This record gives sequence, structure tokens and C-alpha cells, in this order.
Amino acid sequence: MPLRKHPKQCYNMLKSLDDAGRNCWATKIRTLLYKYGFSFIWISQDVGDTNVFIRMFNHRVVNYCTLDWQAALDTSSRCDHYKKL
Repeated sequence: MPLRKHPKQCYNMLKSLDDAGRNCWATKIRTLLYKYGFSFIWISQDVGDTNVFIRMFNHRVVNYCTLDWQAALDTSSRCDHYKKL
């Protein structure tokens, strides 16, 4: 996106706030990218093929959420009876 566009200017402002240690929307995006293994995208500030990135990110989020859900079920004492079935 060209630098003169308002969304690009807003993003750059929020990224500079994040770089300065302030907590903002860009901080949440950076945290998500790092959490799901896409830190290289934050560092390079480029996703390459947008459609491929969205598919990969979506797949990764679903996998992580599924694993978290299964781990919660495994450690829950309330589900002991159902786990045996």
C-alpha cells in the first residue's frame, strides 16, 4: 500500500508505538504472529502471497486451538467419565 494512504500511515504510527514499548493494536498483532510461529512476517513486514498466508495462519490457529482444547479435556477431572467412553 502506498505511504500516502491513511491506513498505511495509521499502521506505521501504531508500529512505531509498539517499537517504543507502548501497548496498542500492533502489539496484539505482533503477539499473535509470534504465538503461532509467524515471527518472520512481523520482522520482514511482508506476507508474500496474501492468500497462502491467510490459509496457513488459519490452519495453524485451528490446530493450536484444537490442541489446547484437547489438553484442557485431558486435565479436567469433570470429564473423566466421558474420557473412558
